[in-house]
Amino acid sequence: MTYMNFKAQGALEYLLLIGGAVLVAAIVISLISTTPTAADPTLKTRCLAQKNYSACITTTGCIAMQSDMATSATDSSNFFICMAGENLCDNGTPDPGETCDTPGSEVGMGSSVLCNSTCSGYDVTGCATLSQPGNYKLTQNIGSTLNCLTISNNVGGNRTIDCQSRIISDPAATKIYRGINMVNAQNVTIQNCKVTGYATGIYTQNSSNITLSGNNGYNNRYGSAFFGSGITLNNCTTCNNNNNDIYCSGSTITGTGNIATNPSALCPDIFSDCP
Repeated sequence: MTYMNFKAQGALEYLLLIGGAVLVAAIVISLISTTPTAADPTLKTRCLAQKNYSACITTTGCIAMQSDMATSATDSSNFFICMAGENLCDNGTPDPGETCDTPGSEVGMGSSVLCNSTCSGYDVTGCATLSQPGNYKLTQNIGSTLNCLTISNNVGGNRTIDCQSRIISDPAATKIYRGINMVNAQNVTIQNCKVTGYATGIYTQNSSNITLSGNNGYNNRYGSAFFGSGITLNNCTTCNNNNNDIYCSGSTITGTGNIATNPSALCPDIFSDCP
């Protein structure tokens, strides 16, 4: 082989070596600049804080999603959304862990029930019928001269209504309708509600698996009335109502820490007198 042939071969090998090194460097730079590594001490915490994408809820979290990026552009996109600490609200469809998709939007239960800011439940801004399973929170005091919150015909799943110590009231105190009205309802929790000015503050009929916790009924005709089974009362105060603070008929009621002065004859002995 001539000297020129050796020189050409050497140059070609050198160029290939340089090209390979450049390619490897480009790949490394790309990974460093765009993909957080498992060595990032905040990776797991930031990943698990993202509750709206199923791959982020697992114990392996974003690291597992990172390994899927090579085969799925969607997983790649969601990985970086997750790592940015954002949720996937308003992406066209509720994701795992979400009950709705667009914060502040109506969800088919009237203009007073809106998708909350994390798409994980509902904000209640006024009286309404709460017909879907999920978590509801009052964001302000609400009221009506008719029934205010109606819960019936359970469509599956649990419903939790947290008034966050806000008031449900009849502004005219007509004492004709019901503050919270549950008929044919199942698997419902009502908590931290103050109900006043109604014929009955909290009413249940043909309902089961009802839990009332930390509620306060006052200045109603009846504080609460129960016609159903599987009703649990814990730490409820029902005082200063016109007739019975608690009225019971054919109900199975248990609980602790409750205060009411004049429960009806069929109520269990689970109440201390009002101060």
